[in-house]
Amino acid sequence: MALLKDFFNNKWTKRCVSIFSLTLGGLTVILSYMALFYDVVITNTKTFGITIAIVVVVLGAIMIYTRKNLITSIISMLSLLLILPVVMFCWGNWILVIPIAVLSVVMFFLCGASENLKTIIGTTYVMIYIMAVIAYFLYSNLIVGQTRDTKSENYVSESGTYRCYIIDTIDSSTGSTKIYVEPNTYDIYYNGIAFISKDYERIVYNIRERRDVEIEWREDDLYIDDELRFRNSDAIENEWFTFLDYKTRITNIKDTISDLYGKVSDRLFGSDDEDTSDDTSTSEE
Repeated sequence: MALLKDFFNNKWTKRCVSIFSLTLGGLTVILSYMALFYDVVITNTKTFGITIAIVVVVLGAIMIYTRKNLITSIISMLSLLLILPVVMFCWGNWILVIPIAVLSVVMFFLCGASENLKTIIGTTYVMIYIMAVIAYFLYSNLIVGQTRDTKSENYVSESGTYRCYIIDTIDSSTGSTKIYVEPNTYDIYYNGIAFISKDYERIVYNIRERRDVEIEWREDDLYIDDELRFRNSDAIENEWFTFLDYKTRITNIKDTISDLYGKVSDRLFGSDDEDTSDDTSTSEE
């Protein structure tokens, strides 16, 4: 018994075991990437709940055991930042968000970093989370607008290559009916959880009224109300649904952030074009 106790108290044993705490860092990075670029769907609550519980308990035990070691301390300090995309984009999937968030918070306070460092980094994280909430609020209220969208079931093509769905929009006017086509082969499925691809959708039908439409796939060509709206040969020729690697996705995120910043600035402070036109009209007078 004494030998076993000495073994677990040995600093080299703890240093070696602390390497496994990198699993939490890798897990949060992967989940954050998936949350950004995929829709996370829990397909089997019981199976996923058991899996995530086992993972969190095992990782928690390892990290508490090695909490004073450098590797564990670094991962514990970074995990609260790394899980931000998971918290924001998986909000409502509590069975995924809560266990990882609880583990990250507990390890942040238990790790071997100094209290001063924890205070500084913790305050910084709180500010980052507040800014993220404000950004999401501005996007939801100023950019997206006051509309309510209802998504229909997916209509999959005969070969399973594509799928389409209807977006029924209710707004202050007549509303609208839109139909989108996207690839059906980029989704990723695991036991109890699925990552549904996004950012590939292509609009093929858009009318400024709410109406019922008839959708029919003829092989991989889409007909809406007996009118050809999507041709598979065009999608292949023009590479509409080329798989997006991470570099392309990062570039798209930068462009999106830049566009959102411009739109928010225009809404809050007015556009430069308006200021220029006002100056011009004043000078002409």
